[in-house]
Amino acid sequence: MGSQDQLLTDLEATLEKSYRSRHGDKNYLVRQFYVPCLSKATKMDQAVGYFTSSVLGALPFESLKSFIMKEGVIRIICSAKLEKEDIASLEENYQDRPRVISDAILRELKDLFEETNLTSHSTRVLGYLIKHKILEIKIAFWGTGSFHEKIWIFEDSQNNYIVSIGSNNGTISAMVNNRESFHLFRSWSDDSEQDRARGEREYFTNCWTGVEPGLEVINFPDVPKQLLEEIAYDSIEEIEAGEASLPGVGFDIVLPPLRNYQDEVLRNWKRSKHSGIVQHCTGAGKTITAISAIVDWCAVNNSVLILVPRETLKDQWVEELEKAIPRNGPVFRCDSIKEVKASLYTALSVGSRENFAIAISTYEMARSDEFIKQIPRKGVLVVFDEVHHLGSRMASNFMNYNAEGRLGLSATPESFRDIDRTKLLYSYFSRDGLSSSAILDPKLDIGDGIARGILSPYQYHIHPIELELSEAAQWNKLSKEIVTLRAMIEKRKSELDVRKSLELKIFQRSSLIKNANNKVNVAAKILMDSRRESRQRNQRTRWLVYCHTQDQLNQLKAQLLPLHPLVYHSDQSNEVNNDALQQFKIAGGIILCMKCLDEGVNIPKADHALILASSQNPREFIQRRGRVLRQVKLIDKTAVIHDLVVLPDGISADWIDTAEFKRCYEFAESAVNKIVVQTQMDQLRLKYNLSID
Repeated sequence: MGSQDQLLTDLEATLEKSYRSRHGDKNYLVRQFYVPCLSKATKMDQAVGYFTSSVLGALPFESLKSFIMKEGVIRIICSAKLEKEDIASLEENYQDRPRVISDAILRELKDLFEETNLTSHSTRVLGYLIKHKILEIKIAFWGTGSFHEKIWIFEDSQNNYIVSIGSNNGTISAMVNNRESFHLFRSWSDDSEQDRARGEREYFTNCWTGVEPGLEVINFPDVPKQLLEEIAYDSIEEIEAGEASLPGVGFDIVLPPLRNYQDEVLRNWKRSKHSGIVQHCTGAGKTITAISAIVDWCAVNNSVLILVPRETLKDQWVEELEKAIPRNGPVFRCDSIKEVKASLYTALSVGSRENFAIAISTYEMARSDEFIKQIPRKGVLVVFDEVHHLGSRMASNFMNYNAEGRLGLSATPESFRDIDRTKLLYSYFSRDGLSSSAILDPKLDIGDGIARGILSPYQYHIHPIELELSEAAQWNKLSKEIVTLRAMIEKRKSELDVRKSLELKIFQRSSLIKNANNKVNVAAKILMDSRRESRQRNQRTRWLVYCHTQDQLNQLKAQLLPLHPLVYHSDQSNEVNNDALQQFKIAGGIILCMKCLDEGVNIPKADHALILASSQNPREFIQRRGRVLRQVKLIDKTAVIHDLVVLPDGISADWIDTAEFKRCYEFAESAVNKIVVQTQMDQLRLKYNLSID
């Protein structure tokens, strides 16, 4: 052994038994473990989940350079990212796997090389390592499933080696941005640790040589290998020049790791020429998905406009952007049309790779022609939060702006009872003229969210409510008037005033259901009983209570005075509302709210919901359900949702087309007590002779 040999055993005094990412120190794992190991090693083996050009991307090139100079070698075993069509081809003809794998890797390389400078740089570095036989890659098959190991092995010139096993796959996100952890096993330590290290190295060797039972390994396909060698850097000097030209934002993106569905939907957005709608349930991380798209877009185009339905959401977006891109300059807030005329065009025209140009406004302001004139014609990505608002009559004028990049976000993008508006919205996001292509795959509903562990499971309880005699009489009166007006429209379809009268009568009748007097009494009893039970069990509960009107909220508040309920609604100032949310966050209890908490507003964790504001609009009841399911997931509990349902006792059979029951069946479908609730609903249907077809 030469005196200059560097050995892994030299690190003994500084090595930990395990490592975990540290808050506020993004480069901790790279600095404390990977760089020191690489400086001593002459061989590095990896088993990782998927092939990607950034699989070595977080390792500083200076460290790789010294490794190369020692004639070090790298071996990587990974899976290819297979799509549905690939899996179908394998299931039909497993012998066709070399072609399927080759196509999948070529698709991955094409996507990666068309992305940011950082990604294409990593791809060219990868090509250099393969071209110069420093790196060898093999592709693993585990049937039609994935090979998803996370093993690193560093070995020095004297055959000492360190094995790490944990969550890290070696990408920039994993090493720098993600919350990761792993355990170490050293070949020179005590017997049990030596045995584990030896066993893991033997397992890697078996995988590499193709003798591991159930696992098939093939060489990296020739066609993508040739492509990588063609685009590879020619020399170390070229790599160093490429490093120097990268955008300064690099490691200052602070985002949680993207889940598989987020990564997939962004890939499909790019393939759809940067246009489409992300239809993911509440809590699925639509904002994080959008910020990832913003970072990708700004590596080339630098300018982004974000539209939101309300002022409070502007504050939240600014906060999220500041956390995710801390080095970036301030977001330009369009707070008045005067500011827009004076500064918006300039604000969106001064972006660079080191400082993204980002502006934010509301739909109400952005709909004006004056606003649209101030947006640059090219290079702008528009992010539409709660994109269904764009389809409204008030905001749709913005669709006259031909945005180069378009990303819509909504759990429920369809316009309620307005097919034409939905078609108009979808056509704006469709590059091929087909409305069906506007929604990006994959879509996620609440059932998907629960199945994926994003949302909490929930219990669902319905509480039948009957109208008072006076309310039932008013219902029947309005129903007769509605029948008459509908008949008039059938005969004279051009009568606009008749249509407006019909809309008014339907609204008045719907309000009877939502404001039924008995709802307040039943709701108060549920909340009083819950408080008594929670005190007996020494538990603290957190209730979101959705009311329909200010009057209904005040009536319920009056009955709940001993429980000191909090209140959140749009007639209060932002300061008062924020104080209410802060108190709810600290102490829990009950918070009475109206529609202002349906969309987007970040609310503290809650474990119970009580719905007085009956809604036929799928958007509203989906959002209300999703809000509490997302919050409960944060505290690892099962949510409880109580729904007050008005029954047609004493009123005409034409009761909102049984919309109340339809909503209940939909809520019950994903509930943990689904069978109990559906049995209860079936009994009520028989009693009242109702149909939900």
